[in-house]
Amino acid sequence: MARAGIQKQKVEPLPIFQKITTNKQAAATTCADRYGNLIWAMARNLTDSPADAEQAVREIFLEIWRSARRSDSTDFDELIFITIAARRHFIERSKNITEPI
Repeated sequence: MARAGIQKQKVEPLPIFQKITTNKQAAATTCADRYGNLIWAMARNLTDSPADAEQAVREIFLEIWRSARRSDSTDFDELIFITIAARRHFIERSKNITEPI
């Protein structure tokens, strides 16, 4: 028999970036699962080959990991943060490709 007046409290999971900053191992997998398709789609559209896209995705996730650890996760929306990080990566990449040697 359930007791009257007792309610289960819903525990909200930590956002991905809070998990990253507290060094939770599952954060990398969760981040990749949640945002991998977005970054992969951007990479495929903005690179010349699947190999270049794979390299870009790896580099973007590394930068996301580093940036999230340096940032206050309450200051931004995760999706916007991810999208801006990927966009910044491709802007820098295009500058390096077009620069004369």
